[in-house]
Amino acid sequence: MNTPPKAAAQNPSRIAARIYRGACMFTLLFAFAHVVSLPVEITYDGLGYIDMAGVLGSSRFPQDWNSTRTPLYPLALKIGFWFLGRQPLAPIVVSSGLAALGILALGSAIRKIAGSGIAAAAMVVASLFPFLITYEHAVLTEAGSFFFLAMIFRLALISPATAGDAWRRAAFLCLAFTAGYYWRQNILSIAPAVALLLGFEEWTRLKQGANWQILGRMAVIALLPYALTWPWARYIDAAGLRDVTLHQGMIRQALLPPEDPYVGENAAMYEKAITDSMRNGNFYSGVTWDRLSAVMGPIFAKPVPQGTPRFFLDLIRRYPARYARGFGRTVLLFAGVKGVESDNRAYRGEVLSLTLNGSKIGDGPQPLQSRIKSEFEQRTTPSVIMRLLRDLSPLYDAALPLASVMTALGLLAAVWFRDRGLLVFCGLPVVYMLGYAVLLVAIDRFMIPIYPMTLSNLFLVPASVWKRVR
Repeated sequence: MNTPPKAAAQNPSRIAARIYRGACMFTLLFAFAHVVSLPVEITYDGLGYIDMAGVLGSSRFPQDWNSTRTPLYPLALKIGFWFLGRQPLAPIVVSSGLAALGILALGSAIRKIAGSGIAAAAMVVASLFPFLITYEHAVLTEAGSFFFLAMIFRLALISPATAGDAWRRAAFLCLAFTAGYYWRQNILSIAPAVALLLGFEEWTRLKQGANWQILGRMAVIALLPYALTWPWARYIDAAGLRDVTLHQGMIRQALLPPEDPYVGENAAMYEKAITDSMRNGNFYSGVTWDRLSAVMGPIFAKPVPQGTPRFFLDLIRRYPARYARGFGRTVLLFAGVKGVESDNRAYRGEVLSLTLNGSKIGDGPQPLQSRIKSEFEQRTTPSVIMRLLRDLSPLYDAALPLASVMTALGLLAAVWFRDRGLLVFCGLPVVYMLGYAVLLVAIDRFMIPIYPMTLSNLFLVPASVWKRVR
């Protein structure tokens, strides 16, 4: 019996839909599997986050609060401890749950612009991504930041049919950006880009009229989230955080030359720190953490001329070649090129270690460290999940630079075709990356929130370009 033409045409889409649903199920099942089989990683910053969970809502607030942090992640930890107890699974469930939701949002976004099959492939790749899984087990903000960015990407792909729909999209994006700020401040860095992208798309679609409404919606997306950060302004030292970030950038990528008069008597120590941080000419990650900590204090012990921001800009003006080299190295590090120092590889090595069993808890202030070690002690042994992720790690390490190149090519194609989907998936990761790279913040873990989108572009960009060309 011959298959009716209509049924034959529907079969591929039905099969793709089933594959997509299977990928959603795989995302949830694999998240559960690694939650119960891999250990917790608590770094120095993680000790602080756990402590801040106790500070919130107590008499210790605000005097014991870390003035460089926003409250949503410590609040999520506090809720996790209330619900599951002060034990290792609580922070893992918080981060892994948000990451799983982020992967589902990522799949939904890709399905909208490239179909169920491409979305399913991207979800499986993200679910097995060893770096992302590592940070789902680390008491850090990266996995949750990925969730907020994935939601923003999905909301940006909504196609409003009416002005009311466009206002609702703007309101939801405002909410996502505001909540993202309270989780990790840097999420706000892409808000202006999202507003410009959607505003331009609306303006070109409407051609004329309602321009004031478009500008209003752009303001809701780009400006209102910044205004909604004011309740926390009194508790955060934004200027201090900015100055420390710029100080680190100047030294880490050696924008400030050892021979500069400001360095003075610290020139020899600084020059040695730069030399000792290189391996066969590899300086992508810049001055290593231990040497950075040793030289930054003495160098910046005296007042910075005209304030840190102006000093940073003055160094760029005086040493443009040094800045260009530092910027280029930082971009390559973020693109997946292996540097001398890597938080991502270090933490992955600890979480997926076959010999160092149990929870991984770093050094920190006492008695906080001892108390957390006793509360978060965990017994784990090697597992099939751990061995699988270890075996996959070299493949993902090789894929990341390729995915970064594909993202750059996809951005060019997005501009050429005026493809909103590609602009979201290729343009916004670039904007997010530049927010760190222009400041020479060469710390590769800061790119974890956009790496799943970058890897997705290995599938999304060829499929979208082929669809356009065909």
